[in-house]
Amino acid sequence: MKKSRGILLGCSAMLLFSVLLAGCGSSRSGQEPIRNGLTVEKDGQVLLCIEESFDKGYYDIDELREMVQEEITAYIGAGGREGTEPIVLEEVTGLEEDGRKVRVVYRFADGAAYSGFQKETLYYETVEQALKARHIFSGAVLFNGAESITLDEANQKKLGNRHVLVTEAATRIGLPYEVVYYSDGVQLLEDGSADTSQCTEPAVLLLKK
Repeated sequence: MKKSRGILLGCSAMLLFSVLLAGCGSSRSGQEPIRNGLTVEKDGQVLLCIEESFDKGYYDIDELREMVQEEITAYIGAGGREGTEPIVLEEVTGLEEDGRKVRVVYRFADGAAYSGFQKETLYYETVEQALKARHIFSGAVLFNGAESITLDEANQKKLGNRHVLVTEAATRIGLPYEVVYYSDGVQLLEDGSADTSQCTEPAVLLLKK
């Protein structure tokens, strides 16, 4: 996954966040959010939760919170969707008594909001919608161990209402439903999340529902 756009722009001098990979807070669905990764909820909202070292010699927590919020506000004002809150800063919290670690949690209204802010695609939609929009192409082959399935017209009626996640994000991702098939490079973890950090092409995850 790319580093957070807001923190990179506002705090590049302190090198706050490194490449993200391994829950913090709690999501509205009750699903435990993935630490240093993404959590996609049933309604399509996306949580980005980051925990990383924090150098108080440059900024304190309040200044960091203000800086990140300013970046979100500037992004929305520059081209966001008026009348909505596509991005909400849910949390900026010091995790240790000495303040050497910080947690930052963003909530995105949907995959489009995440994609625009992070500059990497994320689509959470039905198979039918993904095929129609060409976010996945007819004939794409997904795997689960020795088994495979082809996303084509023959399977569209059977799979059309199931959800699929398509993303360039190279990170650990929590999903609202079980992952049943996935593209090359995806690793399923014991807790049900998916690691897409080894994918050389956008990851495709077919969910059970």
